[in-house]
Amino acid sequence: GTAPDATIVTDQSGNATTNNNPDVITICSNPAIALVKTNDITVGPNGCATIAVGDVVTYTFTVTNPGNVSLHNITVADPHPGLSAIALQSGDINNNSILEVTETWIFIAIYTVIQTDIDRGNITNQASVNGTAPDATIVTDQSGNATTNNNPDVITICSNPAIALVKTGIFSDTNNDGFAQVGEKINYTFTVTNTGNATLTNIVITDPLVGLTISNSPIAILAPGAVNSSVTGTYTVTQADIDAGKVTNSALATAKDPKGNDVTDVSGTTVTNNTPTVTTLTQNPGLEVIKTSNTENYSSVGDIINYTIQVKNTGNVTLHAIVVTDPLTGLNTTIQTLAPGASQEFTENYTVIQNDRVNGSVTNTAQANGFTPNETQIHAEDSAVVEAAIVLGCGTITVHNAFSPNGDGINEIFVIDNIDDILCYPDNTVEIYNRWGVLVYETKGYDNNSKVFDGRSDGRATIQESAGLPTGTYFYILNYTSIDGTGGVINNRKDGFLYLTR
Repeated sequence: GTAPDATIVTDQSGNATTNNNPDVITICSNPAIALVKTNDITVGPNGCATIAVGDVVTYTFTVTNPGNVSLHNITVADPHPGLSAIALQSGDINNNSILEVTETWIFIAIYTVIQTDIDRGNITNQASVNGTAPDATIVTDQSGNATTNNNPDVITICSNPAIALVKTGIFSDTNNDGFAQVGEKINYTFTVTNTGNATLTNIVITDPLVGLTISNSPIAILAPGAVNSSVTGTYTVTQADIDAGKVTNSALATAKDPKGNDVTDVSGTTVTNNTPTVTTLTQNPGLEVIKTSNTENYSSVGDIINYTIQVKNTGNVTLHAIVVTDPLTGLNTTIQTLAPGASQEFTENYTVIQNDRVNGSVTNTAQANGFTPNETQIHAEDSAVVEAAIVLGCGTITVHNAFSPNGDGINEIFVIDNIDDILCYPDNTVEIYNRWGVLVYETKGYDNNSKVFDGRSDGRATIQESAGLPTGTYFYILNYTSIDGTGGVINNRKDGFLYLTR
């Protein structure tokens, strides 16, 4: 100001009349930073996401400056293995690498899902952000799903552990006969498929089939989609199996999922069913009757003929309710069961009657009628013939149709074997004709001795009596009777050419 005497006076402001301190307003510095981490995976109504190995997750990192000072040296870090580099996408309006209070920076990173994530059932991770204030103060924040929390980012994965077991059986026809026998094998293969999305471990195959031996179980580990056919089984066929015509059964696969829970499946014929495995055993039912006589011949009424009747199962299935009959001997009995290869014998007898002597033989048939395990009828029969024996033991009439009456003592007469046995052949006549049909010799009771044709005519008008007949071909007729086993007379005839050589 100016005094009355024109003196100019001055003063600097102060916070009192006694000082000249400047007026100072101190502003409080409050640096801060916030990080929000989100992902692009859609969660279903059951609270989990359906994702598979190889799917890509895109993470968004949103960084804001909730403080009152600008920040620089902004660094976003995420320790999750497999995450791509975190790249700034937008928000640095001034492009000066300084996070202003009014800016929001967006960072992006991607991640490819691996099997471990699915086995664990979730992808959980958390990022962090650092920034530096003008006064060199470093501020940091852990990511959350909002600026007000630091909750880790969690993607809950829908877990679907599943297994499928296919059981196949192949019959091993050891002897290659086309049919099943006790002791032959069925070879089984157990094919296990991981049809879920989680890794399975300790896969154990069990089968209630008694006598089945399983090899290569358990399977240590099986990834999703993997197939393992290393587990095999061997089963020895029983008679009960053959009688049934098949072996039917199911196996069970039990595995552990990543959480230690059991995952099971009953075997089927394909991955999508649980139909029991049926291995067909080809049946070959067979029944045989063998009837034999222990008596070679019979000759008289009252003679006993002894028979053995054997009934045998020649097939590969058990037969039952086998009715064995023999009308001649009166046999009528039932065999309740007959195993393959087994047989039963019956000894029967029959007493000869007069009609059997007349017939000259006894013929009869034994039969067996039974059932296979599936109630199919089966039949077999056999016959035995016992011939009557003539008590006289007669020889056979044999005509020798060539002789040479030339005086050398060899083959001098026309010989008919056994014609002189009058007990067997009581009557006979012999006629001999030359080639022109002229009777040159005839006799009754030909006996190869006193009544015999020696090449001479017996005195017919056309032939000189007792003349030696010339060399040539002649024709003989032999009529004779024989006695059968019952004493009856039988008329017989033989004829043919006779060759005379001098």
